[in-house]
Amino acid sequence: MTAAQDDFIRRAAEAQAAEEAARRANGYDPGSLAPLAITIAAELAGKPVPERAWLVENWIPSRQVTLLSGDGGVGKSLLAMGSYRSPARAR
Repeated sequence: MTAAQDDFIRRAAEAQAAEEAARRANGYDPGSLAPLAITIAAELAGKPVPERAWLVENWIPSRQVTLLSGDGGVGKSLLAMGSYRSPARAR
């Protein structure tokens, strides 16, 4: 390994350690996070498909990644802001 590569790795490790220290200083505790649920596709065979929840019936699914696209100036931002505000007001 060259001196430049060694220096790069050292600086990257120092930066990572500094980021971790900053997260901990701000109250981040990795032990407090719940583990991610793992789904094995083969275990889904034969199980019924759950009913889909909708934010806007048959148009925008709830709790799913959704792409909102279109030409500029057609109201995408206004629609997005309204869709964020409506469920919050319904609570």
